[in-house]
Amino acid sequence: MAKRRTTAAKRARRVSFKAYLRESSVAPVVDRDVIAQDWVWHGMDNLYPVHLRKLVDNCGPLERSITQLSEFVAGTGITFVDRDGKTIEGAQDVFQEWVSEMGEEAFLARCGYDVSHGLGLTLTVRRAFGGEIARVDHSPRMVWRMGKTREGYAPVMYRSGDWAKALSDVEYKPEGVELFDFTGKMRTEEGVIFERQYHPLEPVYGRLFWMGAMRAAEVWVKVDNYNRTQIDTGFTPSVIIGTRFEGTEEEVAKHEDDVNLTMTGSGGKGAVVFTMGAGEGEPFFRELSRGNHAGELDQIGNRCADVIYDTFGIPSLLMRDREGGLTSQERAIAIRLQQLQRTVVARKQRMITAPLVKLMNLSGVPVWDARISPLQIFDPVQSEKVMLLSRSVNEVRADAGLEARPDGEQILAEVARNGDGNVDIQAP
Repeated sequence: MAKRRTTAAKRARRVSFKAYLRESSVAPVVDRDVIAQDWVWHGMDNLYPVHLRKLVDNCGPLERSITQLSEFVAGTGITFVDRDGKTIEGAQDVFQEWVSEMGEEAFLARCGYDVSHGLGLTLTVRRAFGGEIARVDHSPRMVWRMGKTREGYAPVMYRSGDWAKALSDVEYKPEGVELFDFTGKMRTEEGVIFERQYHPLEPVYGRLFWMGAMRAAEVWVKVDNYNRTQIDTGFTPSVIIGTRFEGTEEEVAKHEDDVNLTMTGSGGKGAVVFTMGAGEGEPFFRELSRGNHAGELDQIGNRCADVIYDTFGIPSLLMRDREGGLTSQERAIAIRLQQLQRTVVARKQRMITAPLVKLMNLSGVPVWDARISPLQIFDPVQSEKVMLLSRSVNEVRADAGLEARPDGEQILAEVARNGDGNVDIQAP
């Protein structure tokens, strides 16, 4: 029987190309298979939130982004409304009673920070003796770990003040707290609510929304560490000097010290000195090309900061000054702030308001929605006057669709200060 020949077309169909990510992922390992414990490990050592907190503490742009975003998420107060958007005063009174221990402002500030941090939000709900909801407290997200699932449902979370000592110190032994039951069937004295951003590959703890900027944050930290190390240890020598000297070891050492003193800067040696004896070679002077000194990597650090700001969605104009000034870009600022409020802040505020609405209805106070009043970073009246008076006559005319005037380069503030009545903005 003759062999079947494989045609070129058939061979081509067998060829496949598989792309893969060469770099390892920055996503944490979430291990559900550690049988010895009842909680799901967050990270290889169950300390991923701690490592993340260290990164935030050491990366200035990252901490500022989280703090800045948290101010927007916390807003200026919360209101409960009906279907028509009218405030329900009874719900406001109930909520104030729930958060009376820390107050509304502190409650929203702490919730806003945890949500902006990216690890999710945890609230504890305590019931009174009769079973009614008495307190709703913010609880630091980092002290909690999710219990292992039972048929797809995790009924408990575990709390420890220090997870690094959870298995070795009785004082930090994890304490199980039942998840709050919104059906009202289970009325435990204390229940915990865990809200996190949905991620299809990580249903237990969710994922950081700014995970794509994590490497930028790590690089930013390394740039600062590099600069600090060079300043502490002295800069790289820029020349090599070979001298000839004959004498005892003590005399040679003194000779090298004398040469170093003439070539030493305030931070470290500017030269590497070689002392040669008789017949070992001729004296020489060789200049070294400069390496990366402190400050030369700052441009990389600035670029990393921009990556962090872009990932958080915060307008970089709010983070650093631009050469063009603030008043020349007010439209861009307004649009970016609106985009930030609607596409980033509003979604994260739902992690705070959604469980509060459920709790309010469960308590017998029917509400349709809860809204957090947006943060106003500019005073509307004052900012309009400042921006107007900081522009030239021709800039205002351009916005009105009018042609520029030869004398239109005057700033409106100067016109107002000098009382020049000859300049008419609208005149042709």
